[in-house]
Amino acid sequence: MKILLHYQQTMNDKRLLIYLHFILPFFFLVAFTGIAVAGPELIKDINPNGSSDIRSLRAGNERLFFFAQADNNSHSLQLWTSNGVEQDTLQLTDINFNEYTYPVSDTSNLVVDELYFFPLRNQSDRKHELWRSDGTLQGTYKLIDLPDYLDPWYPAAGSGSLYYFVPWNDPEFGRELWVSDGSVSGTRLVKDINPGRGSSSPHNLIAVNDRLYFVVGDNLWVSNGASAGTRQVTYFEGVHGRLHHIINVNGMIYMAYSYTGGHELWRYDSISGQNIKVRDFDHISPGAREFAAVGDHLFFIAKDVGSDAYDLWKTDGTLAGTVVVKNIGETNVGYTDWYLTNVNGTLFFRANDGTHGWELWKSDGTVSGTFMIKDVVDGANSSDLYCFTAVGDTLFFAQKQSIYVTTLWMSDGTEAGTVDTDMGVSSLRCPVNFNEQLYFYGSDRTTDDYASELYRYSFSDSGHGTTITAPEINISTEGVQVTISWNSVANAEGYTLFYAAYPYTGPETIGSIELGNISSFSADLWNGAAFYVTIKAHRSDDVSEYSNIPFFIIGQ
Repeated sequence: MKILLHYQQTMNDKRLLIYLHFILPFFFLVAFTGIAVAGPELIKDINPNGSSDIRSLRAGNERLFFFAQADNNSHSLQLWTSNGVEQDTLQLTDINFNEYTYPVSDTSNLVVDELYFFPLRNQSDRKHELWRSDGTLQGTYKLIDLPDYLDPWYPAAGSGSLYYFVPWNDPEFGRELWVSDGSVSGTRLVKDINPGRGSSSPHNLIAVNDRLYFVVGDNLWVSNGASAGTRQVTYFEGVHGRLHHIINVNGMIYMAYSYTGGHELWRYDSISGQNIKVRDFDHISPGAREFAAVGDHLFFIAKDVGSDAYDLWKTDGTLAGTVVVKNIGETNVGYTDWYLTNVNGTLFFRANDGTHGWELWKSDGTVSGTFMIKDVVDGANSSDLYCFTAVGDTLFFAQKQSIYVTTLWMSDGTEAGTVDTDMGVSSLRCPVNFNEQLYFYGSDRTTDDYASELYRYSFSDSGHGTTITAPEINISTEGVQVTISWNSVANAEGYTLFYAAYPYTGPETIGSIELGNISSFSADLWNGAAFYVTIKAHRSDDVSEYSNIPFFIIGQ
């Protein structure tokens, strides 16, 4: 086998190649031109005759998973997968939903280490089942019969390559922690923390590195998935209280602890094992949407001792570093649904200053850097904003305008850059970030064809989103066969090969082949065949620069 890179040619070829390296790109006029304009892009019309009724959209690193129906039969709901390309949006199951029930809640549907876990209920024996999928037909199957349903109040969590879940009531063990590694034999009870039929009721499951932390009763526990590695790590003694919420901030676990006299913020160091009280409060908002990690700081919503107002706070884990970011003016009209969201190091959230109602705000952790971005609904009336989703430096969120109409907004943190995407989407469901692109499902009001289908928001050339980088290619020949290979480019949906015969005689001799989403290409040529080749990566809203431009000759 012979490896021929452009710097291995003769000096004459080198001089010609240097010339071509700069000149050929100007003549590769057949390059990919299908760059989408900003707006919603339909991935696939799964049900051409109606709504695909998409549910439970989840994103892994390589694929999306969701349930959808390809016809108007409500019993035809099946598991689908997609990498964002129409031809790779595929049905994975052929389940008879006359015999199965899809759960009302999907809080236990989760992608862990590229495996999608989901529960179903078999109507024939009334048993609940746990399934898994790796995005292939062969890798999609039932794991076990569950002892009971997975309750929405006890959402599942992933840590490392393990999926943790809590069946509601096992007749033998009660409500305890279970785990799955994606295999039948690896799906099992972790530990019977409260022995017998009594329940320990593990909740607030969060991942910290390769460990799972969770709450049992008034204390924090940790597990590595084995019974021996599952243990209690905090011991709140004295006044009986309750842990409301836990959150990981770079290995520091913060806990909102309440008791009869008030609330306390604690932190547990997962490395040293230290558990320290940070500060007393009159009340700490217990909802997950009222906590956000930004850098090494925790932002949260709380009411200070003796105060009437709920404010935005931040802490670095010390008493001195636990301060009000800004007195926004909220009093007792709701301390939940602030939607604290980290957008690439900047905090976005909803707040009510008493004048504008609930509107969009941002904070950099300082008083001057904390302000309302835009009064989406003018005046004292509140905007119904929810589903905050970060993609790069952009926040996407939904605004509910009526029972039937929900619009998708985007914000770069400025008033001018906070706009309705004007997509005409109704019944919008919460988007997901898949490889720094926004995917969502809903009904398109601008057409009668695409009802509740899967969409991607395509950015314009305004700098939003990620840029496709150029691949690096290598050439190898063996006999008369040439093999061209290149590295896979993040977020690329396909590759285009361009070629020009040697000696180069002009742009009319340049050809191209659309290769799809692969990373190597082989062809049988003839002795003496000589070509320059280059590749571009592309997706629907972007195209890379040209790769390096290698040269090869068959038989030399």
